[in-house]
Amino acid sequence: MITGHRPVSTLHMPEVVNSHAERAFMRELAVHMKENRPQIVVDCSELRQFDKCALRLLLHTLENALKRKGDVRLAGVPDDASALLESTGATRLFDFYETAAEAEASFHRIPALAMGSHAHARPMATESAA
Repeated sequence: MITGHRPVSTLHMPEVVNSHAERAFMRELAVHMKENRPQIVVDCSELRQFDKCALRLLLHTLENALKRKGDVRLAGVPDDASALLESTGATRLFDFYETAAEAEASFHRIPALAMGSHAHARPMATESAA
């Protein structure tokens, strides 16, 4: 079921998060944070190095959106990022999707709890301890 449409903004994480790339991302983010209740998709499909800098940038993006009663969804997160995301607890903060299109569409669905079904977000792959 589709709900009322508010704009969804898709931002692309840089291949490597360094100070220059972080400033450029933050400038682009600031434009989209002017919306009331911003709906942000961060496409991580081109990200080559998922490290603490990339994680900090994602958390900062989420913090800014939440301050404005918005949300952030992640798309295309590299498989090798799961260990860092899991160890920091970030997997509980974000919904993860295979593609940016799926993440964008998720903003236009009635939440799973309201529908009485399971969420369509892809769970983050984690390795279980033996």
